[in-house]
Amino acid sequence: MKTILSRWDIKKVASSRAKREGSSAPIKEELDIYKKYLKLAIKGKKDPRVLVLGATPELRDMAIGLGCETLAIDISFNVIESMYQTMKFRDDDKNLMMRCDWLKMVQFLPEHCFDAVLADASLNNIPVKLHPELLKNINKLLKPDGYFITRNFIYLPEKPQENFSYFQKQYNQKKTTWLMFWFALGYYTKWKKKIYNEKTKEWSVKKMFDLFNPALEKGEIKLRKEDVWKIHNIEKHGGKIIHITFFKKEFENMLKKYFAIKAIVEAPRWTYTEFMPIYILKIKK
Repeated sequence: MKTILSRWDIKKVASSRAKREGSSAPIKEELDIYKKYLKLAIKGKKDPRVLVLGATPELRDMAIGLGCETLAIDISFNVIESMYQTMKFRDDDKNLMMRCDWLKMVQFLPEHCFDAVLADASLNNIPVKLHPELLKNINKLLKPDGYFITRNFIYLPEKPQENFSYFQKQYNQKKTTWLMFWFALGYYTKWKKKIYNEKTKEWSVKKMFDLFNPALEKGEIKLRKEDVWKIHNIEKHGGKIIHITFFKKEFENMLKKYFAIKAIVEAPRWTYTEFMPIYILKIKK
C-alpha cells in the first residue's frame, strides 16, 4: 500500500492523544457504538480475536478490555510505537502489534481468523484504486460470521451548502464537536471547491488550513480557547494528510460488493455525524 499522506508519526502527539484531545480519535459516543457491535461479534466465542487496521489506541484498549486478543497493523512503526504509549492495556499479553502494509497482510495471516476487524477512518487513508483490494483482504481475514466495524468519512452531495454562520451557531450551542464543526466548514461551505476534488475524491487538510487560519484570525470563525490548540495540533501533526472521501452512495455500493451492510450508525447527541458514520458490516452469504 503506497500511502498518500503523512501519518500521525510524531511522538509528541501521544500525550494529547492519551487525553483524547487534539486528534480525530473517535469520541465516547462513537466508541460506545463500536463496543455494542463488537460484543455481538464475540458473543459466545471462547478466545475472540480482533484485527485493528491502524494503531488507534481507543479501539485496541476497548477490544482488549473485552477479552479479545487484539492485533494492530500499521505500515508505520512510529505510529504503532507512539500510540502504544497512550494505551491503558499496553503491557497486556493480548496487545499484539505488526508493522505491515494492509494490502499484504493476507500473506502473513491465515484466512478467516478474526471475529472482528475494527477501523477508524482507515479506508480514508488509501488511494481510490486500492479500496477494492483492501476490502477483499478484510473479507478474507474475517470469520464467516465476523463483523467489520468502521467509521468512515463520506461526502453527501445532496447536503446543501451553508454559510459559516449556520455551522457556527451549532458549535456555539454545543450541538456539535470542534472536529465536526471544522470538517463541516471544509465540506459544506463555499470552501469545498478549493479543498475537495470530487473527481479524485481527495480532501486536503493543508488547503483547509490555508483558508481556515486567516478566517480564524479575522474573527470570521470563532472557536473556544480550549479548542483552538486542538485544531492547530491537527495542523502540526497531520497537516499533509489527504482524506480520500467517496460520495455516500458510491462508497456503500462498493462495500456491498464484499459485505452486507447490517447497520449505519451515527453518534447520538451530536449534529453532522452523518458524514462520518460507523458502518456495521458482515461477510455476504
